[in-house]
Amino acid sequence: MKSLLRDSLIACVLGLAFSVPSNAMPSQPKESSYTLELEPFAEHAGTNAMELTHANDGSGRIFVSTQSGQVYAYAEDGSERGVFIDLAQADPDFRFDADSRYPFRGLMYIAFHPDYARQGEAGFGRLYTGHQVELSDDAADFDSKEFGGLGDSDKRFALVEWRVDPSNPDRIDPASGRRVMLLNFHTYSNNPHALGEIAFNPYAQPGEADHGKLYIAVGDSHNGDYSKPHNLDRAQRPDNPFAKILRINPLPNGDKPYSIPEDNPFGTEVYATGLRDAQWFSFAKDLDGQTVLVACDIGALLVEEINIVRPGGNYGWARFEGALDFETERQLQGEARPPVVQYGHAIPARIGAKPKGGMTAIMGGLVVSDPDDPSFQGQILFGDLPRGTLMHANYHHALAVEQVGRQSSPYIMTVKLGDKTGNFADVLGTERGDARFGVDEAGHVYIISKQAGTIFKTGLIYTGLPVKADPVVSRRGSFGGTAGLVIAVGGIGAALTVMLAVVMWRQKPNRPEQNNK
Repeated sequence: MKSLLRDSLIACVLGLAFSVPSNAMPSQPKESSYTLELEPFAEHAGTNAMELTHANDGSGRIFVSTQSGQVYAYAEDGSERGVFIDLAQADPDFRFDADSRYPFRGLMYIAFHPDYARQGEAGFGRLYTGHQVELSDDAADFDSKEFGGLGDSDKRFALVEWRVDPSNPDRIDPASGRRVMLLNFHTYSNNPHALGEIAFNPYAQPGEADHGKLYIAVGDSHNGDYSKPHNLDRAQRPDNPFAKILRINPLPNGDKPYSIPEDNPFGTEVYATGLRDAQWFSFAKDLDGQTVLVACDIGALLVEEINIVRPGGNYGWARFEGALDFETERQLQGEARPPVVQYGHAIPARIGAKPKGGMTAIMGGLVVSDPDDPSFQGQILFGDLPRGTLMHANYHHALAVEQVGRQSSPYIMTVKLGDKTGNFADVLGTERGDARFGVDEAGHVYIISKQAGTIFKTGLIYTGLPVKADPVVSRRGSFGGTAGLVIAVGGIGAALTVMLAVVMWRQKPNRPEQNNK
């Protein structure tokens, strides 16, 4: 294992050598020696699987949601327990455009209240869904048109609370729906960057401030790129939910459908700003034991990124994409935090392939470990949706570079399913990968895809913890490369961190190509 002194000296040398901002794009992902093996676990009959999660109720069940509106329940052994809820039947306003190729449609994500299994608590038996609904005359809680949103069409999404059937724990009462929030996205696009992940903090215990608080990712409404002033204004202002992560208490508060926690950083629903399309996030612990969000933000033109999201943080959109600064004269509302991991839109789809441009969209962000591989500990697991590329990055290192405005290297891994190897799309035999990640109560990591009806189990465990471990050796070197410096925390390393704090990786791009997602 590398010593703290050696890591600190490496960081110092690299920091001085690269103290002048570069005009280069993010460096290419490196090649990992790690192979992720998949094992078929179960099958589902829905269309476009979006999320896999659990109720934390001691049952061992997992739940898979599909854009067509069904949530399927499975026992620990993979046997199906039936349809938990079918929104196509339960919500008369539910909308799913089966013929559309765009991702923002139908049922997006689900979340179980942390008190789901605690009888007598207000959150007992409550499930939340984020899904598309039909347009109506009902006033939305928020409409992007009121905050500078341009366009010629509208898409509407609702956050809805449901209750479990008291006579059947394997079913949600279809008559129990209560609308919590209604969002209207005024846009030029059929792909409006709308409602993303919804989740509760799994680390928060009863009685703690974050227990029962629902985090909600909301996209920017897709009104254009970084060059549009209205996009920057809406994304930066904390008085609206667009291009943000929200934090609310979703339980009813008198005659109000939800309440705003008193400790929210802006006094509004907003928890963090400047995120273009953070479609998925997870929770993890930092080096001080504080809970953070690890959020994958889908880029527009050039860069995909992972952010360590903290309360009140500003992540730069629509002036920054990744760490690229498009308009230095345009003012932000507070300093932007650069990502901790990023990659460009011309990357290899698999190990051994040549970099190639095209459709690119990041997904994932689980901090995982392989109990059978000491070198694969505390890694951020993520992938690229269209390409099927699965990647990882060192979470401990990402937390270190967060302090100095640098980025940790992403590593492309090999995927193995039976006798097939390649990327995720290769082993599925599909054009796209569309990988989504989830965990069960024991922390076992699963992968699902919109391209297949199979639920895959991996050997990884969700830990959410930064682990100091020997680097995973890649075919091009270890994590100690120029784009993957390791910074020691504490002692000499802390002093060198101060020296590196002036290093920023913000540069103007040259002739960006439009990437339509």
